[in-house]
Amino acid sequence: MIEKGMLLTTTTGRNLKVLEKIGIGGQGFVYQVRDLATRRLFAAKIFYPDYANAETVARIEYLRALHLHTLSSVFAGPLELIRDKKKVGYIMDFVPGKALKEFLENEKFTMMELLTLALTLANAFGKLHERNIAHGDIREANVLAVRDGSVIRARIIDNDNFNAPGIPKPPCYGHEAYFSPELWQASKENRVRHPDIGSDKYEFFVLMHETILLKHP
Repeated sequence: MIEKGMLLTTTTGRNLKVLEKIGIGGQGFVYQVRDLATRRLFAAKIFYPDYANAETVARIEYLRALHLHTLSSVFAGPLELIRDKKKVGYIMDFVPGKALKEFLENEKFTMMELLTLALTLANAFGKLHERNIAHGDIREANVLAVRDGSVIRARIIDNDNFNAPGIPKPPCYGHEAYFSPELWQASKENRVRHPDIGSDKYEFFVLMHETILLKHP
């Protein structure tokens, strides 16, 4: 159990104080934390016990080595690993903003701003696909947006369900509201089918329907 005020330590020795819980996902909880030395804010994801294993560590380390933010500044990926006898997790940049659906429901914007946002996200996911990596969980809750003058800034905050060659497979399908027909069928039949670039494209176009038309298809 992670509580406010607890200390977390990364494998590099960075000490962090837990400030508050800011998110709940399919694989773990997310907390806002502060580096005790630099006072910098981060987000720390701590995986549920069922996912606190060597496969999850390998997947985190793969994303760390990939340096997602160098592929696209839109990605907020793992920066340092958290691992002890009871916990597996990582820290990433703390990203301000609202989930995309909430942002779009409460902000004013032009069609050109929406199209620019769509192209920005398409470029980011395309950088993964160029490397034969599927994101595996493209949906509005995983995109945070904030207005910066005349520009909508977006960050992709949850990349944990990716699928890449030679890496332990993702433990989840993603979110059922964005399932491709193939993932839906596998889920109904209780068959294992992992996200791939094809299912990513389906999820992305569902997300674009929400972004441009402001409603789920």
